Formats: sequence, C-alpha cells, structure tokens
Amino acid sequence: FDLGIGDGLHHRRQQLYRTALPAASFATDLPPAVPDPVRYSRRMSTAIVIRPAKPDEMNAVHELVQTIADETFADLFTTRHVPIGEADWLTAWLAIAVNEIVGVTMTRDDWLSDLWVRRDRRRHGIGAKLLAHAEREIGSRGHGTLRLRVVKSNISAVQFYESHGWRVHREFPHEKFGHAMYEMIKPGSSR
Repeated sequence: FDLGIGDGLHHRRQQLYRTALPAASFATDLPPAVPDPVRYSRRMSTAIVIRPAKPDEMNAVHELVQTIADETFADLFTTRHVPIGEADWLTAWLAIAVNEIVGVTMTRDDWLSDLWVRRDRRRHGIGAKLLAHAEREIGSRGHGTLRLRVVKSNISAVQFYESHGWRVHREFPHEKFGHAMYEMIKPGSSR
C-alpha cells in the first residue's frame, strides 16, 4: 500500500513510543566492522543516533508510523486507522534518542519513500538529519534527481521539504484514494 505521504510512509501506536531497544542499539555496542553512527544534537539535550533498523524492531517501527499517520491524516479517511499497509522496514534508518525510536526514514532507488518523526520530537532537527541522511543515500546511487511524494494538504511537510531545497514538480490525485498529492524533486549532488 502507498498512502503517498512519502511513497509508502508509515506510523506507530502511541503506547509503543517509548519502546525499549536492546542494549546493542547504542553506538558503543556496534560491531567494529560497522561505522560509528552519526550523532546529532540540535536544540536537544540528548544525542540523536541515526542507525539501521534491526529485524526485531519491525513491529515497533510499523506501529510508530501508524501512530504518526493516524495523527497526521485522520481527516482524509473515515476508518479508525489510516491505511498504511505493511512495509519491510529492514532497509530503514532510525533516529534513536535515549533508547527510543523517535524517527524513521527509508529510500528506494531515487525516491525518499518514508520520513516520519514523532510529534513530540519535531522541530528539534531530527527530520532534517533524517532527510540529509536519506538524500546522501539516494545520491550515493548516482541519481541526478531525488524524488518524493507528499500529501498536498500536509502543508507543514511541504514547507519542511521546500526549506531543504525541494520543489513541487507536479500535482496529481492519489492513485488509490484520490486525495491531492505532490511529487517533489531536488537535484542530486554531484559526486
């Protein structure tokens, strides 16, 4: 399923916001062969670690995305939960703060397919760090243009992307649900 919030964006249940992660989620516990995760702290007292998702975190990530989708897009649907479908989060990158998953991003080919940040952690630079990570990942594949899809009525998301150099390329109706969507693009950085 593709709600078209990114290209298949997803959310999570509120009660699992504070899911405890295994001790191995700390940067110091990563095997030596894995590069140190990038740490961020902007207007936050706790460091943010961006790291790959682990197989035992798939349910927690999915529930996080479901919660954020429900909070953000409830007005577009008559059902209790926004239909997000199932996603394979093994290729996702997570933003971790104090053993909590606070954000997630995922890319596919030249597309930013997902970018979600918990409501209580927005405006702390987490989305910008996840977006920068996703842009680097897409750029490393050699794509000249980066792409994403976003719900047109999600004005704060559209403005967020525009503030990071993205522009609206086209408007179109969502292929399954009919709500207005934007495809946004950004030139890829040359290697």
